[in-house]
Amino acid sequence: MAAEIHSRPQSARPVLLNKVEGHQDTVNVAILIPKEDGVITAGEDRTIRVWLKRDSGQYWPSIYHMVSSPCSAMCYHHDSKRIFVGQDNGAIIEFEIAEDFNKMTLIKSYPGSIGSLCWDPVQRLLFSGASDNSIIMWDIGGRKGRTLLLQGHHDKVQAVRYLQLTRQLISCSADGGIVVWNMDIRREEAPQWQESDSCQKCEQPFFWNLKQMWDTKTLGLRQHHCRKCGKAVCGKCSSKRSTYPIMGFEFQVRVCDSCYETIKDEEFISPVLHDGADVVPVLYEGLIAEMRFMLLFSRQGKLRLQKWYVAIGDKEKKKITREMTQIVLGRKPQTCNFIDWKDLKIVYKRYASLYFCCAMEGQDNELLTLELMHRYVELLDNYFGNVCELDIIFNFEKAYFILDEFLMGGEIQETSKLSVSKSIEESDMLQETSEKDIIAKEQGTVKAEGASDDILYKIDVPANRYDLLCLEGLSRGLQVFKERCEPPRFKRVVPANGDLQRLLITEETAQVRPHAVAAVLRNISFNQEHYESFIELQEKLHQNVCRKRTLVAIGTHDLDTISGPFTYTAKPPEDIKFTPLNQSKEYTASELMHLYKAKIVLDMMVTMFSEYCEEPFTVEAAEVLYPDGNTYIYPELPYRKETLTGDLINKKIGVSETPESIAKLLTRMCLKSNVSGTEGVIEVEIPPTRPDIIHACDIVEDAAIAFGFNNIKRTIPTTYTVANQCSKEDIADKLCKDIGNIRAVHISNPKTAEFQVARTTLLPGLLKTVAANRKMPLPLKLFEISDVVLKDSKTDVGAKNNRRLCAVYYNKSPGFEVIHGLLDRIMQLLDIKPGKEQGYYIQAAEDATFFPGRCAEILALGQSVGKLGVLHPDVISKFELTMPCSALDIDIEPFL
Repeated sequence: MAAEIHSRPQSARPVLLNKVEGHQDTVNVAILIPKEDGVITAGEDRTIRVWLKRDSGQYWPSIYHMVSSPCSAMCYHHDSKRIFVGQDNGAIIEFEIAEDFNKMTLIKSYPGSIGSLCWDPVQRLLFSGASDNSIIMWDIGGRKGRTLLLQGHHDKVQAVRYLQLTRQLISCSADGGIVVWNMDIRREEAPQWQESDSCQKCEQPFFWNLKQMWDTKTLGLRQHHCRKCGKAVCGKCSSKRSTYPIMGFEFQVRVCDSCYETIKDEEFISPVLHDGADVVPVLYEGLIAEMRFMLLFSRQGKLRLQKWYVAIGDKEKKKITREMTQIVLGRKPQTCNFIDWKDLKIVYKRYASLYFCCAMEGQDNELLTLELMHRYVELLDNYFGNVCELDIIFNFEKAYFILDEFLMGGEIQETSKLSVSKSIEESDMLQETSEKDIIAKEQGTVKAEGASDDILYKIDVPANRYDLLCLEGLSRGLQVFKERCEPPRFKRVVPANGDLQRLLITEETAQVRPHAVAAVLRNISFNQEHYESFIELQEKLHQNVCRKRTLVAIGTHDLDTISGPFTYTAKPPEDIKFTPLNQSKEYTASELMHLYKAKIVLDMMVTMFSEYCEEPFTVEAAEVLYPDGNTYIYPELPYRKETLTGDLINKKIGVSETPESIAKLLTRMCLKSNVSGTEGVIEVEIPPTRPDIIHACDIVEDAAIAFGFNNIKRTIPTTYTVANQCSKEDIADKLCKDIGNIRAVHISNPKTAEFQVARTTLLPGLLKTVAANRKMPLPLKLFEISDVVLKDSKTDVGAKNNRRLCAVYYNKSPGFEVIHGLLDRIMQLLDIKPGKEQGYYIQAAEDATFFPGRCAEILALGQSVGKLGVLHPDVISKFELTMPCSALDIDIEPFL
């Protein structure tokens, strides 16, 4: 069979240059013959073919050879003309490419198929990886056969490469793991397993040795083998497990008790293990790319990041940067991402508004460099969360740090995203600061004198976990989570004499504070550190659940200096005068508002600090009398129980844990749990420190947190579902029925003066988009459907969200008729007819945003819903636009 090749010069798009057909089944591997116009192929049809180009320009199968099993891997060395072929039956065949294609060696050792082969011509060693997760080194030159077995993967080995210069073997498997083996050390070959009918240590018979079992009147034992000495031993004599890297065993394997005692510490020489996030199907020969520089610049040519890996002068750097931006920005979007520039290769790719541009040596792999850029973008996105250009501008030092973590000196240092992310987290933790440093930075070194040098750590606590807002609760929660202690049991006690502390609420107080609670922490031991933590918890609760005193205002008093009963009364602030705690001056209540903020929620305070009582975790009750004569005793410290099944939790999270394991996870979250019955029902006790547990879903969430979200395996849903629509999203979809849907962008954590207030119109955002794309072919038609924020004194927060639609038309002519036609189409989709009664119409209006005489107000359903018209030239010029622009801005909530 022949194939004619038509040579074509390379163009901007990839084109088919060569096509060889001849195999009857899947082609698994193909290798180009260097310095010759030829290719070697092997596949599922159990054939090996060598295609060479004839003088006529056609490719013919010069060598055609049949083997006994489908071919799964191949390795070729051009100088020696040797070719090694791996088969699905576990055999490896060595050939020498010649006219007779003689078979030189047949190796049969694997129980599974061969995944990859690598030949070292210097030492004449062959490395093979297979589907049984192992790697074997074969001494082909010394004719010794198998010399070393390496086991360091959890899935089938897909690629192996040997680096002769560093004497390292790199292998990767289907689970994404990459292992770097140090081969420049003493290695021992794993011994062959010995056969015996009885244990070679204690001489106990194995279960098939019936004669010895009858003679010794003993039961037969199961046979095992020691991986170090190879002897057949029973389970009692091989109870030890150990790694033995010197023989290639990187995981725990069985060894006999005597061999376990002889293993030395220096024999534990482990390879470098890397966890990859994705399956690595191919390992390139040029894995270590020699990068010359990396540039990040915006679409406007603004340089955002630069990294140079060779010594270049400042003038030359500026020249290269200017030339790179001009070349890359001048190329069309459909062109190839690879450029030949001088003696280097340029690889670039655009992500959002940034161009990533790298230069490398001419012999390096362009696809590998492209993968490096993509990995860098993934790391940036994982760290910043939906990374944008502003993140790199304001956190450029972190962008440089992330780059240096996996690329150093132009060479790859780390391929695992997990490892790089872990290093970044550790770096953030090392950025410690103290109270003195903070004051010195904000107020100067003079103000910082006398401040504490103790290291401060920033810990993010969920808003609903009030029990973690103080050191006592946080440390206790960590101790329980680490299973170092049991969750404490809080209880309410009554004084020995039976007389409760009494709190009386007056009628005046009931009008402004209708509810009050009280409790006593008896015989509590406080030092300065405990007191400061106590006050700090009050401050945090005051800002959080107390809503700045609007919901809760509770005071704390020292019973050693005052005595009950107590009266809770309401008086004008000017009539209240007393000396507060730790103060020597008398204040009025109005003055004290700004001096001391100590607001708290009762249950949280007493449970957090009851551990300092003489009897830990006990709270003395107090009696509260209301104006209507009712009496209540506080604190209640309620415990309640919830029941749910392990199947429900597994289904919600997406795991398959046993009910006992789930109960253990919940207990670590301070939710004491146990399994009752045989149906996997879990009883969960909710303590008073967890008011955030309202529904069973909250318990499921805690189980997921304890299990670890990163430990949940990603799965594809087994069923296809369609979500239900709410009214706002429904109308938005109807309006977008014939036009592409654009998602609104909501900006949190504003970083510039431009984003200090919530937007009240969508028009500026659309004009910025037009300005950024003004070089694109005209006309530009853009629209957005999203929320704006408007002041509204009728709501409890003083503002409300308002759903609006805004559209712009940018062209050489104003296009008022186009934007008017869009309005008619929108009203048609909303089933609103023209008319002044129950329809819509427009009337002339004036607005500073629009050109005089070119603005109209839109009225629908008897009210004004928006405006349309031609934008004023001043508005257009402020956005650096040079063409006329028409706009439409309407409120769509009246139509919902």
